[in-house]
Amino acid sequence: AGKWSDRTGQSSCKFCGAGRWSNETGLKTESACKACSVGKWSDSSGQQSETTCMFCSAGKWSDETGEDACKPCGMGRWSDQIGLKTESACHSCAAGKWSDNLGQQSEKTCIPCTAGKWSDQLGQHSCKPCAAGKRSNQIRQTSESACQPCDLGMWADQVGQSLCKVCMG
Repeated sequence: AGKWSDRTGQSSCKFCGAGRWSNETGLKTESACKACSVGKWSDSSGQQSETTCMFCSAGKWSDETGEDACKPCGMGRWSDQIGLKTESACHSCAAGKWSDNLGQQSEKTCIPCTAGKWSDQLGQHSCKPCAAGKRSNQIRQTSESACQPCDLGMWADQVGQSLCKVCMG
């Protein structure tokens, strides 16, 4: 079990590859080895039971059978569930938050946009800066309208500012 041979006169059999298993003997091709199901994986060869196929851990998913590794949830996404079968099952960071890391396992990894920045969409891997001449002193803003024009006698020459500068001289 867990092995196969496609030739006569062999001194040893070949192992079912990673992501595959077999509880039968006498297999003649590797394709006769059974594949770990969707949402599961195995990085070991020669496995003899489906119980050796592990669920994808939190923050990861697998949409194919016979995987030797699971794929991470993308940037701006996370999951605290195991055994995900599609990337769309990963949750998106809320508007006003972002994450540039892969495979995140908690909504807590979604970072609020800092003052001077905003995000109006789900699942972002960065926040957009307020334009030059505008500022926002609040975090986790979900609209460009949060960026307010600098008051009379004040200015901001760079994007993403939380404060405007006083005109001097």
